Amino acid sequence: QQAGKCPFDILYASPGKATELMKLESKNKQRPLEYRYGFGKPVSKFDAYECFETKHSHPGCKDLFGANKAYEKIIQKQITKVRNALDDQGCTNIKYQAMPVIFSPSGKVESYGSKNDKTITIDTNPRNNALMGRTLILPKQNLDNFHKYTQSLIETYNLKTHFVDGTYVHRFNGGVHSALNTRHACSPHQ
Repeated sequence: QQAGKCPFDILYASPGKATELMKLESKNKQRPLEYRYGFGKPVSKFDAYECFETKHSHPGCKDLFGANKAYEKIIQKQITKVRNALDDQGCTNIKYQAMPVIFSPSGKVESYGSKNDKTITIDTNPRNNALMGRTLILPKQNLDNFHKYTQSLIETYNLKTHFVDGTYVHRFNGGVHSALNTRHACSPHQ
């Protein structure tokens, strides 16, 4: 949290950051990264790390990169709108922090990010968290380099962090915040 007129930062889901971290991990991968392409029928599976090799063979690689590039572009346009709106309010001290999130499109579409496109994250989304006082409860990402990056980023805010297994709610298109019910109330001045 920053001092000033707008004492907050914006943390956003970033397929671009996720792709960057996946590319680094692909050079020294410990195990394959199963990427499920499409969540309807048929579902295709392949090792997403192979997509970073010069001669990748799975046709889903093109869609992995194409879809996530399109989603990043859409997210960045929205971040620009938010930034402009907050700048107009004098909130020029805000940091915009990318959090690694990779998406799987439901299948091949003419234009990723269009109204006909549907997508899910392939790992838990750290943006779907719950802040309670100075404690941040967020899902542990299953991709080690995503988790380490997120943990390192969150530590800069001097918050107590508690990572939980969000895999179960993620399978049902939810997040840690979906599994919690918090009630916020104002505290009287003392």
